[in-house]
Amino acid sequence: MNTPGTTTPDAANRPAIAARCAVVTATLVLPRGSSRTRYRQEFLAELSFIERSASQLRFSVGILSRAWALRRALTEENTMIHDAVPRTPLLCRLHVHHQWHTETTEDGARYRRCLRCGKDHPSQGSGPGDWAAPVQMGGGG
Repeated sequence: MNTPGTTTPDAANRPAIAARCAVVTATLVLPRGSSRTRYRQEFLAELSFIERSASQLRFSVGILSRAWALRRALTEENTMIHDAVPRTPLLCRLHVHHQWHTETTEDGARYRRCLRCGKDHPSQGSGPGDWAAPVQMGGGG
């Protein structure tokens, strides 16, 4: 049952055989499994809403020309996520042992930061504007 304002493909808008074959061929280079099936179904669904067979063929050739780029994006996605997320050392995550080092801001103020995880020393202040509070020299710490 159709809702008002939506269109459905009719018999006149069925994908041309050449366009359908190009889409199926393009999706063969994608990784096997749910990704391939999903993209094939999406491309064929879009193809069925294009009215003229010449436009359908142009659309399917565009998909065919970009199939290897889509495969590369699908297969390299996981490695890009792992490269972008830095791992904090275990001792720093457990707050057992940080390797504190004194650093200097652009205006000459000194503060302490862990060399391994980059966390600022907690005694340097608690407010968002206190991250670069001067280091207390002398005493315990």
